[in-house]
Amino acid sequence: MKKNLLILTTLMVCLVMIFALSACAKTQPSTTAAPTTEAPASSSETTKAPEAPVPPAVKRALSIGTGSSSGAWYIIGGGIANAVNLNSDWFSITSEAASG
Repeated sequence: MKKNLLILTTLMVCLVMIFALSACAKTQPSTTAAPTTEAPASSSETTKAPEAPVPPAVKRALSIGTGSSSGAWYIIGGGIANAVNLNSDWFSITSEAASG
């Protein structure tokens, strides 16, 4: 009797885990588009692409607290700050040694 209960409980736990994991699986939408038979739009019906936002006149200053200056996290924080400074018109970032 106890052995049957143990087997039944184990099976139920396995089923619950399978359903929980399958519910977390991501499905990717299909990228294939169906062919259209519509006539091409006239020039008055075309839409413009949205304009990119204009960056501010002054960059916003931010700082990243990293580990001690002799540690690996200080180097990683400096690399992140450098990458953002090279590629952003919005922020100016510095890395500072902190307690992590």
